[in-house]
Amino acid sequence: MEYIQKKSADSAVEQFLLKAADQEVTLSWDRYEGQLPECGFCEAGLSCRDCLQGPCISHPFKDQNKMGVCGKDRDTLAVQSLLRLILKGTMANLDVLNDFTQAVSGGAIEPKDKKAADRMLKSIQKLIHEGASNGAADLPKDMVEAWTAKNIMPEGIATDLIKASQKLEGGISSVEETLLWTLKCALLGSFAQKMYASLKRAVFGTPGPTKVEVGLGVLGKQGVNILIYGRISPVLKQQIAQKAAEKGINVFGVCTDPMVPPYVFPPVTNYGSQEIPLMTGAVDLIVAGDQSVNPSIKMLAKEYNVKLVSPNSLGRGQDPAGFAGEIIRMAEEANDLRRDIPRDIPEARQTALIGFSGLEIDVKKIAGALDKGTLKGVCV
Repeated sequence: MEYIQKKSADSAVEQFLLKAADQEVTLSWDRYEGQLPECGFCEAGLSCRDCLQGPCISHPFKDQNKMGVCGKDRDTLAVQSLLRLILKGTMANLDVLNDFTQAVSGGAIEPKDKKAADRMLKSIQKLIHEGASNGAADLPKDMVEAWTAKNIMPEGIATDLIKASQKLEGGISSVEETLLWTLKCALLGSFAQKMYASLKRAVFGTPGPTKVEVGLGVLGKQGVNILIYGRISPVLKQQIAQKAAEKGINVFGVCTDPMVPPYVFPPVTNYGSQEIPLMTGAVDLIVAGDQSVNPSIKMLAKEYNVKLVSPNSLGRGQDPAGFAGEIIRMAEEANDLRRDIPRDIPEARQTALIGFSGLEIDVKKIAGALDKGTLKGVCV
């Protein structure tokens, strides 16, 4: 592994890259180097394997190979590549929203603001089954009118996702029309994310600014450590945190929402270095969702004797409290079996201030601070 010092902006990760090389453990950096040089056609969205006539490419420079076997040209291939990505992102947002909605409507948690929660549940059902008119209620009128004029206002999952997905199969749709379907699906995903945030506020309350320590150094040197990877139902996360707190068990996060009031899940690392926490020897159990979680975690968990649990397994019941209790029990058992494993936890940690609500932020004050130079910038 060359130029290790350049492989991560997180200084705490560097020592583990050397450790992995010494132990001949393959990480994402190694696999990336093994893929080089990457396929330029795939990178540019000029490849297709949607049917058994392919796979096909559209060569941007040669006179031949301009079209796939079915006749798709480079513009069609490119816009369909974009549509495919948007469909995946939209379905991911809808999946998380659906899990959350089922838990709340099933009585797994008592919302802080029941009226607002009931109102949001009705809006979400309308989004899923009928359309998104309620989701656009507090958006600028001119934006909604423009979307409506272009026929890209979301009309519900059946109409939008199923129809849009068929644009990948072929047909005679123009590039422009396929792009409009792509925008329609993107709006559906945005509405889903917006409603998720509103339901979360109604159920858990509006968060407040909270200081939290982040980095690999926050992992507990003693006791049981649970890591939550990716997006899972906030109801399940709250139940895990609550039961863990009762037993003095540490719960951290990787690529997951760091705050479900009143609990905080200190971020240990980012997406790019999500394999590294397992190498510390301090992780007893990982609860891994389907989104923002690399499959390599399964391999690393086996290598470092870390228990892996999925909340999305087939046949998994709809009892967050019971499942959370099972997770705590498995984490304690895993910790007992791992007592002789040394913990290699770096001291690196930083303090972050999280929990700002968009509803309570004074935009004018932020703009003024930017003008004065008090704030260097804003990352959204």
